[in-house]
Amino acid sequence: MGLNIPLLNSCCCLSIRTGALIIAGLQLLLFTFYLFTMLIIIIQFTLLEKYMTFDDLIKNIIMEYVDACNVVFAVFLIIGIIKENSGFVAAYLLVELTRLIELIWSLVLNSFMYFHFGYFIEELLVIGFELICAWIGYSYYSTMPKTNKYIF
Repeated sequence: MGLNIPLLNSCCCLSIRTGALIIAGLQLLLFTFYLFTMLIIIIQFTLLEKYMTFDDLIKNIIMEYVDACNVVFAVFLIIGIIKENSGFVAAYLLVELTRLIELIWSLVLNSFMYFHFGYFIEELLVIGFELICAWIGYSYYSTMPKTNKYIF
């Protein structure tokens, strides 16, 4: 009794493996860009404002651990695809599922607190992109040979 999600045979006229690699590379690029942008903004804000202490800077940087984890799991997906290790791809899929749940929950909560049409559309686009990434990753995972290897 598994999921009855229709699987993709190809991704943009390419094999599902190549599509999953493209998605992994795109996510790695986007998450890395976002992580470094947020770190630069935090450091600039700290340098420009006199009231923020070094402890506040460290706390704000530590709060970006989720973005660092996103980068790590995008690398996991790339490694899992290249080495055909189903453990890495399964770990990526679990993180992708939690990211989707968090995005949907955040959208619902923020829509109840204040409704801004631009934010709503932006979040729906992000959720759509994450759904497509998860669908491609799951389609690749279901077609790859399963190994009993652990991630580490």
